[in-house]
Amino acid sequence: VRAIVGLIGLSDPVVIVSGLLILSAGLYMTITVWGWQTGWINVALVTIVLLATLGVAVIESRRKAIAKLVKEAADGPLTMPLEERIHDPVLGIALNTLAGLLLGIIFLMTNKPALDGSILAIVIAGMLGFASSLPLWRGLVLRGKTMPKDKPLT
Repeated sequence: VRAIVGLIGLSDPVVIVSGLLILSAGLYMTITVWGWQTGWINVALVTIVLLATLGVAVIESRRKAIAKLVKEAADGPLTMPLEERIHDPVLGIALNTLAGLLLGIIFLMTNKPALDGSILAIVIAGMLGFASSLPLWRGLVLRGKTMPKDKPLT
């Protein structure tokens, strides 16, 4: 767990720089080639803002909580609080939904549908990402575990 958490932490700068490069290239192409009246571009940009918000508000705070618990944990079996955070269904839902929305953006970029088709594609992609995380909840129920309510992430 330490190695994985460490690698994820090291990847943060790469994710930020690559995201900014992709966004910059997309904005450049929008301004010089496509224009702002193109429906799929507008839907993709709104989705990117949604992804950034989801990443910062949900995923990053939980990742930092896991990293803190990993740093404090002794070698050996996982502690119960660490195991609960690793198997946090909200984190799983956020990650799977993010992946679905990213695939939705790729669909928009390759197929370039009209505005209504773009909205439909992103909604379906988000729903498929969300649906793919439902087994996480089922796994918790089968193990008889629930996430503590009102438990702080830090």
